[in-house]
Amino acid sequence: MDDFDDDTIPFVEVPQERQPRRVHALPELPPEPPPHAGRYSFVNAFNAGWDAFKEHYAILLGALVSYIAIVIVAGIFASLLDSGLAAVATSAHPVLAFLTPFQWTANFLVVTPLEAGLVWLAVRAVRREPPEIGDLFNGFSSYGRVLVAAGVPALIGFVATLPGTVLFWITFGQTVSFSNANVLASMFAYLVGLLIALYFSVRLMPAQVLVLDDRAPMLSGMESLRVSWRMTEGKVLPLIGLGITLYVIGIASAMLLCLPLIFFGGPLIAVVMAGAYSLLAHERGVAPIGDYTTCPFCGYDTSATDANICPECGNIIPGSGPGAMRPVLF
Repeated sequence: MDDFDDDTIPFVEVPQERQPRRVHALPELPPEPPPHAGRYSFVNAFNAGWDAFKEHYAILLGALVSYIAIVIVAGIFASLLDSGLAAVATSAHPVLAFLTPFQWTANFLVVTPLEAGLVWLAVRAVRREPPEIGDLFNGFSSYGRVLVAAGVPALIGFVATLPGTVLFWITFGQTVSFSNANVLASMFAYLVGLLIALYFSVRLMPAQVLVLDDRAPMLSGMESLRVSWRMTEGKVLPLIGLGITLYVIGIASAMLLCLPLIFFGGPLIAVVMAGAYSLLAHERGVAPIGDYTTCPFCGYDTSATDANICPECGNIIPGSGPGAMRPVLF
């Protein structure tokens, strides 16, 4: 062993793409921690959203107007294409006239990443990070991951409501099948499908923002769905209640010639959703927005220790200060 020569061992540099993906440093938060940083609740989500609404109203309004303009332009082009397709398809079967494949495609490929970017901009506002209008287009920078995170819940919803939809077509498309029993059966099947779709939609709702979040683990589209499922565990009913409230705000503001929806309802809905996401992500140890006094994984009181590893469950407690690292994937 004395004759061992270190020079005989070649140095092999690990390629950059082989380096660990989840050890990047967190962006530093402003000196004053975001308000309401703690556990998720209906009130905390609204309070966090309202504070961000007042502080960053101009940028939120500008982002929403830009979003609406792009959606309208994409919708016009898709409608023109669908109209041409419907004129040809109607001769084959009348039901085909109601299909809008280009509208669906535009919604998925254009609107989906824009929606993720809009909520991400609002998340930055809630965290008191300086939001920029360019954040609206961040969904396109992680395009594939955003589409996977949005496409899987959409596919689940489509499959869940498909039996009810088919029964509706059979019942109302053919006179011989029209009966009270068939109507009730189709309504029941569709309602069950909607409930299933709603459940999965709520459980997987944070996934589209998770893939953009620079304070969360670096996730693929499928990993973001798994983390989202963990984040929303035990929170389904409170999140549904929040969603219903935001839906009522949207409908009420849209009924007044849509202007209140643009200038009030839309920005408020975005920041309240962002507040809910930020609080859930912090509470579950996914994306910290402040320091932890209890372990986000088991609830153990860690205020008496300076270690970043929970002595109870052994999980790494993510930090939020300078030099803190992004949380690891569970």
